[in-house]
Amino acid sequence: MSSRQWKLRTQLSLSMIFIALTALGVFIVGMVTFYLVAQDIWLTSLNVANQATLQALIRDETISPDALTSLVSAFSIYWGEGGYAQAELAALVALVTIAALVSVVTGMLVARRLSAPIESVTRAAHEIAQGNLRLDIPEIEGGASETQELLAAFRVMTQGLEKAEREATESSAAIAHELRTPLTILRGRLQGLGDGAFSLSKKMTDGLIAQVDSLSRIVDELGLLSRLSAGRFVPQSIEVDLVEEVERVITTMRPDLDRLGMRMEFSLKPVDLLADPVLIRRALAALIENASRYAACGEYLKIGTFADGQFAYLSVADCGPGIAPSDRDKVFERWWRGETSRNRSEGGTGLGLSVVRAISRAHGGDTEAQSNGERGAVFILKLPLQSSAEGCEKTIANPHRFFGFR
Repeated sequence: MSSRQWKLRTQLSLSMIFIALTALGVFIVGMVTFYLVAQDIWLTSLNVANQATLQALIRDETISPDALTSLVSAFSIYWGEGGYAQAELAALVALVTIAALVSVVTGMLVARRLSAPIESVTRAAHEIAQGNLRLDIPEIEGGASETQELLAAFRVMTQGLEKAEREATESSAAIAHELRTPLTILRGRLQGLGDGAFSLSKKMTDGLIAQVDSLSRIVDELGLLSRLSAGRFVPQSIEVDLVEEVERVITTMRPDLDRLGMRMEFSLKPVDLLADPVLIRRALAALIENASRYAACGEYLKIGTFADGQFAYLSVADCGPGIAPSDRDKVFERWWRGETSRNRSEGGTGLGLSVVRAISRAHGGDTEAQSNGERGAVFILKLPLQSSAEGCEKTIANPHRFFGFR
């Protein structure tokens, strides 16, 4: 196992053991060296008789007491009067000092290695506090597993903050753009009425009310989307008959669909789930309105329901211009519109599908946009049969098989 994979407490323990052993090793090696040098100097200072006595002792031979006394006396004189006792004390002090310095230097190097990731996060935090969200935290080798995880989590957080800042900026610009047109129209008409340039008529009143309705819808959708995205809006969790909710929405929207000449088809299979019926109806209405606005040229709309034992599926399919594969996830972004059929002249706010996805995810599900055969698109709302706050990972490989799309 590499040090990168070790826990921080393991690295700290090993580091302390290493520092202690290093200091002890320096002291032992130093003292052994001192005694070996002292021994060599003492041996060379002995006369011939004392050297012969020492060799006899080494060979374990019998020696006379006088010779032994002479050898011991020579050693005592050498160690005391020769100053080697003081030299030993000085060596001890010097080696303790050197061992301490080695410990300090080694500890600083180890501490620097272990603290480098934390210092990087600290510097990055100061940069973020000053408003710099685009900094790049470098990879640091040798950190503990906790510090590497901290760096990874901090990078994700930084990217999330940068994305949130970018989305906030884009959203503010989009809100200003969306509100500018109806506010300009309202101001112009009201100023004209006040100046006497226009005469009040039912047609003008209806037009002004329509602009106010447009503003109210934008504010309402933004409010709901913000609450759902922030997790402050908790959906109800009551038993819902999905087919019954579909029928309720169709009943209220059929006059407008008939006026557009939309041919309706259904593939409704019984589905019961725990969900918020108001939000489910709102999501379905948004999907139908999206299809009627951008795919009315196909004059075809098919709604289906299905359950697979874990999730309930609600689909709305059309035969309109369809959605390019590269745009199938972008359609759920706030304010997104395509270059051709999905432009502002069609009258949409660009928030409807974002609200649909937020509703599905608030229930623990998700929303997908897929191809409806050779032309058109199908939007699939996935909801867990049991109330859940967890995200849905399951996808539908072939929605046509489930819902009978042509």
